[in-house]
Amino acid sequence: MITVLQEIPDRHRALLEAHRVLKPGGILAITEFFPDPDYPLKRTTVRLALSAGFTKDAVEGSFFNYTARFVKAA
Repeated sequence: MITVLQEIPDRHRALLEAHRVLKPGGILAITEFFPDPDYPLKRTTVRLALSAGFTKDAVEGSFFNYTARFVKAA
């Protein structure tokens, strides 16, 4: 997902669906860019993904752009 998660009204439900359709070991990558008006902080993106059942793999980048990778547990 590239700058899309914050555009979805029910982000938690969307992440639950992504978790459901990914195979075990599947990767979800979320990329955000500043100055998108809906730009979330890294910690917000991580919190949302963890609450949907993902495991954090890595978060790379700076304040201005980052990619957070999550894994569906096997």
